[in-house]
Amino acid sequence: MKKTVISSFLALCVMVNVVAQTQSGRIQKQLSIYNQVMRELDANFVDTLSYETINNAAIKAMLYYTDPYTVYFPPEKTNVLQQMTTGKYAGVGSTITQLDDTVFFADPFADKPAYKAGIKAGDAILSIDGEKVIGMSSADVSSRLRGKIGTTLQVKVKRHGVAKPLTMNITREQIQTPSVSYNALLDNNYGYIHFDDFTENSSSEFHAALESLAARAELKGLIIDLRGNPGGIVGEAAKILSNFIDEGTAVVVTKRHDEVLRTYKTPYAPQWRDLPLVVLVDDDTASASEIVAGTLQDLDRAVIMGQRTFGKGLVQSVRAIEGGGNLKVTVAKYYIPSGRCIQAIDYSQRTDDGKPYYMPDSLTHEYTTAHGRVVRDGGGIKPDVEIKTAEDGGSIAYRLSQDQQFFRFANIFVAKHPTIEPAASFVVSDTIMRQFTEYLKNIDYKYTSFSAKYAEEMKRALKYDGLLDSCSVELEALESKLNPPLEQALAIDDHYVRESLAMEILNRYYSHHGTYAYYVRNDLAIRTALQYLTDPRKMSEVLNPK
Repeated sequence: MKKTVISSFLALCVMVNVVAQTQSGRIQKQLSIYNQVMRELDANFVDTLSYETINNAAIKAMLYYTDPYTVYFPPEKTNVLQQMTTGKYAGVGSTITQLDDTVFFADPFADKPAYKAGIKAGDAILSIDGEKVIGMSSADVSSRLRGKIGTTLQVKVKRHGVAKPLTMNITREQIQTPSVSYNALLDNNYGYIHFDDFTENSSSEFHAALESLAARAELKGLIIDLRGNPGGIVGEAAKILSNFIDEGTAVVVTKRHDEVLRTYKTPYAPQWRDLPLVVLVDDDTASASEIVAGTLQDLDRAVIMGQRTFGKGLVQSVRAIEGGGNLKVTVAKYYIPSGRCIQAIDYSQRTDDGKPYYMPDSLTHEYTTAHGRVVRDGGGIKPDVEIKTAEDGGSIAYRLSQDQQFFRFANIFVAKHPTIEPAASFVVSDTIMRQFTEYLKNIDYKYTSFSAKYAEEMKRALKYDGLLDSCSVELEALESKLNPPLEQALAIDDHYVRESLAMEILNRYYSHHGTYAYYVRNDLAIRTALQYLTDPRKMSEVLNPK
């Protein structure tokens, strides 16, 4: 018996060694080809080449055939990787946006260098340290705004309604992007936390916000807003879940080729084990934020509300590369408590034109939650309660946002109105709506609905089939309805147009705290979440179906 066991073990070792040698041989063959191509270029190409540029391009092309999350960061991009994982960078503390050939300050963070220097949202950046930046990309302008902590830069800006350019001296600081961008008490006893990302120590920030809310009132429920949250560090997700789930609960398992790499468990005893929860999600909720939402759904611990999430069930690890670069590489898939993986795209399978394979709902598998509710893998987290978005109504609000018309109008508005009412009571009046409509007319804003675009495609198909003339009367009648007058299109999308206007205008006067004060009063998903939290029957109907 002993000899048999030893023989089997030796045979297994030989097999593993053969497989490893075969894999190594395949890699060495490809490296040999690559090295020979580089040597031939070096010896024979007619012009001088930048081998660093060629090599970086070759790596980028190679990684294209893996997935979008496997990325090589050359040494000069180390700061970008650091910001992704820590939320820290050295700069002026403001987001920027580009309109045509000009980059604008979009949201100077309160009490950060740009804000303290007097920069306001909507200021157009003309030059940085004497170098003109008109015509530069937002990435190029961003690189010039960043630098070493303690260094000072001179920024010249143009402010709408002010005749002469303004010059500001801004001293760079280490900027820590907050993970909790806003928290508040709603209707006295219901907490709200907007959580933006899962960077280092973000779970501590979340816990501190929750304790702050609990210190102000006896909490009867909590809304966790994960909309737009791209995810981040898996361990931070486990720590956040520890606030609400029993200590030692397995919340996520990472696997590679069916081999379990790691099991993440809640590390602490829950302080708010029985607090009713609603989690808000959308199609930009991804990765670690899907772990939080999916785990709470699988354990029937929270009502998930909003739109279907992004569907990123992949885990990355950062590996140091010779020369100072780093490779962020996908190393595993993750599985939440029901056993499902919510990855929406199979990057290992591609169509003939190289596009990755999207898993259709018909090929997903059923799993069950702790209380027996049916959930599915693939395609992200499907919410328990779906909430409409701007795209579900008329399309003009979406188009206006994409065209930055709300941003442009707010710049004009603030120049004419030195003050407005407090954020907590501000509304976009009919007067403001009329002013916005006139602004759009004055710039001759052209709006084509999505359905009108599809109608154009249908006309081309009808022409191809020889049916265009016979359908001309019906098409004219249809087109008149698909392209409503501007006022009618704005009326169809009235709620989202007013909301978008209010957010941009309030940001000019009260920074992002003002926009959130408006947002929590008027956002449809937040109001719906409160309806559920204040009605235990509604919560039970979702989490404890009969």
